[in-house]
Amino acid sequence: MSPSADLSSELAEARRRLAELEALEAERAHAAKVQDALYRIAELASAARDMQEFYRAVHGVVGELMEARNFFIALYDEERELISWPHYVDEVDERPPEGWVPFDSAHARGTTGYVLRTGTAQLLSYERHQELIDQGEIELRGIMTDDSTWLGAPLKAEGRTVGVLVVQSYTKDV
Repeated sequence: MSPSADLSSELAEARRRLAELEALEAERAHAAKVQDALYRIAELASAARDMQEFYRAVHGVVGELMEARNFFIALYDEERELISWPHYVDEVDERPPEGWVPFDSAHARGTTGYVLRTGTAQLLSYERHQELIDQGEIELRGIMTDDSTWLGAPLKAEGRTVGVLVVQSYTKDV
């Protein structure tokens, strides 16, 4: 092998290794940012005096991690079979009912109900949303366009799902 081929090979290997290290550093930085956000939310929860203020603060923290213009928190009372949306911000979809309402088939069959029923986080593209409808797992509730993405994370306490935190986008590039 010629000296220039050796040098080219070493340079290519150094570039590959640099890209690998940069990716690891970006991953570490993101993990640190998420960890910081979780600590801040825990601090907010322990110091909360007003729940609406707490929900707005959580919305703000989530908004630092990702686009969160369309964001809501749904709470579920399993014993009374009621659901409420104490914090709801959406640019397109109408606001759900105020107060606690029966968690009937209409609410239980939507995407929020799906997360409550399964207890697992869901990232739903328009295509995945349609698959779940076709499988009979959910029914269309609200607005979902072919540019939409819906992310729902279960809120858990003592091993039970007690709510859902949702971020939604109506724009394909977000």
